[in-house]
Amino acid sequence: MPRFNLNAKDNIHDTLFFWLQQYTKFKAMILSLKNANEEQIKTLIKQIEYAKNFKELHEIMKKSKHISSAYEYFIKNYKFTQWLIENNAIEKMEDIDTFLVIEFLTQITANKSKSTMENYKNAVINFLKFIEDNLSLRDSNFSFKLKVSKWQSNLYRLKDKKPDYLCEEEIDRLLETIEQYEFKTGNTKKPSEYLKALYRLTIQFALFGGLRISEIANLKLKDIYINKKDDIMEVFIEESKNQKSRVVSIPYSKGKYTIKKAYEEYLEKRKDFLNSLEEPCELAKEYLIITNKCKKISSQTMENILKKLFLKAGILTTKKGMHLLRHTHASLFYKKMQDVLLLKERLGHDNIRTTMRYTHLDEEKMKKSADAMR
Repeated sequence: MPRFNLNAKDNIHDTLFFWLQQYTKFKAMILSLKNANEEQIKTLIKQIEYAKNFKELHEIMKKSKHISSAYEYFIKNYKFTQWLIENNAIEKMEDIDTFLVIEFLTQITANKSKSTMENYKNAVINFLKFIEDNLSLRDSNFSFKLKVSKWQSNLYRLKDKKPDYLCEEEIDRLLETIEQYEFKTGNTKKPSEYLKALYRLTIQFALFGGLRISEIANLKLKDIYINKKDDIMEVFIEESKNQKSRVVSIPYSKGKYTIKKAYEEYLEKRKDFLNSLEEPCELAKEYLIITNKCKKISSQTMENILKKLFLKAGILTTKKGMHLLRHTHASLFYKKMQDVLLLKERLGHDNIRTTMRYTHLDEEKMKKSADAMR
């Protein structure tokens, strides 16, 4: 088999496709099923060779299940390469490392069985080992140097946390990553200062105020009041998840985690954005958070953004992003205030047992506290 340079093509998209195509062809050669004849295998290999893009290769392999078991290896690494591309995770092949592989495996196998997790891990490692074994003389000494043997046990420890939350060092890394990250808009792929301001404020509402994404999306301009005397932002949440209204106060300008800069910068960029539109944005007349498409921000949009930010910040988690930020806020709030009833009101919970999860009192401690009163 011929050997190739690690970065075989001019860009990472084409390079990933090239290596997946080579790997899939190799697997099709060696993993033919008993009922497949030689002619069928030859035809499949030619089809793989002639595939021009990921979509074509995917369609070919979907139809090949009765000929070769290569599909099982292909589909897992197809998802891996697509994940790398969609998250802008790498610029060159050398950027693939242990953290990236573990982050992909963690996301793709969430709530899956141990055997599925093992199969994904083995398939990705096999793919990267194939690349290492088929490098040209120039790159022959290259190795991805992966260390994922303890990934599953580490992941199960992550899943056992009640609940997951960020420590202050991780919060600082996340906030720093927001400032460094280029939020790009539309097909132009140009950095957008408006989107940066929008996502920064949305994340800080969740992190510093414990707001749900649905509550942030429905915030109206009139719902924000700056109490200069007490240096707090008062956020009125109207009929949230449990159909109850509440007011959440957020430190405004004094302290480590304050929202003034993010809020004022967003208002400034929001004004510039609205002035640049050819037609007026009706939603903007009432609602605070407006996307660059003049819509309310969605949960899915924020989850996609946070995945990318966590990836860049080196934060590994099994929880959804906005829930994680809310959990983090609750954890920090309780740590400082030690008042579960106040936390219950702040988070807008109906049931105090829901709030208790955020205080990280495990079941054993709760039982001991009951025994103490017997």
